[in-house]
Amino acid sequence: MARPPSVIRERVLSITVRHVKRGGISAVTLDAIADDAGCAKGLVTYHFGSKDQLIHAATEEILQNHETQWMQALKADSFEVAIRQTWQALLNEVREGYWRAWLSFAASKDRVIVQLVSNHVNRFTETLRSATQSQIRTMGLEPTVSPSELGHFLLAGLSGMGLQLSTGVKPEVLEGAHSAMWVAVLGMTRPIKAGS
Repeated sequence: MARPPSVIRERVLSITVRHVKRGGISAVTLDAIADDAGCAKGLVTYHFGSKDQLIHAATEEILQNHETQWMQALKADSFEVAIRQTWQALLNEVREGYWRAWLSFAASKDRVIVQLVSNHVNRFTETLRSATQSQIRTMGLEPTVSPSELGHFLLAGLSGMGLQLSTGVKPEVLEGAHSAMWVAVLGMTRPIKAGS
């Protein structure tokens, strides 16, 4: 039976998210989390059951926040604004440690984390596809590639840039590439046919 949320539980989860973003899932210890939360280790296990369940909850939280941030970035009055907002989203993710966390999730052999990552990739690809398709339709265009290809193209490009930025590549080196990726999306379109 699920335990009701509490202030301590939320604080422990928030601290764990911060630890994962700083050092990956392998850096999380119950002692360090309890220490930072100012509570007994037993209280951490009371709320989460085990270290694995705590890491699973932190993984879900990080991935959900990522989706929410990108949905907001992609909601824009124009394609140009969406490009600027997605660039800022990438920079924010690097600053906040999302890509360090992502790398540790991707390397994990834990079945639950593997499933969470797989589900997230599918949802995020769909979010990218849907929002981009909507943006280009407002310009009177439609994709010349399948919706799936459009989503996967954007996922690959944005993930590659996020990982490069997180390894120390300077933003000014990649900002033009980011814009070029979106211009390439426009190159994969044609005017909407009358009656479509």
